[in-house]
Amino acid sequence: MENLTVTTLRMDQKILREVDAIAKREQVDRTSILRQVLAAGMREIKIRYALTLYQNGNVSVGKASELAGINLWEFLDVLKMRNIGFRTDEDHLAGELNQLKNRD
Repeated sequence: MENLTVTTLRMDQKILREVDAIAKREQVDRTSILRQVLAAGMREIKIRYALTLYQNGNVSVGKASELAGINLWEFLDVLKMRNIGFRTDEDHLAGELNQLKNRD
């Protein structure tokens, strides 16, 4: 079993009712839904952080995908879905190739 820690969270009643409605529909307990919501939210926060760094030119696409916690192809899909261009200047591509070579 996972190493779980108990924590306390104050929530707006409206949100809690929505969570309960989803839990009922999915036939699971409230905690299961909250874990799913937190996992999805954490994934999104990591992706947004990585996108910001990538767009500002602070990290390569490979490093951004690593920071986002997803593989390179998934990150490229995120770029496409969010209409964010892929940097393709010569220096950038050389850096990407070096990074891929160093992974092996």
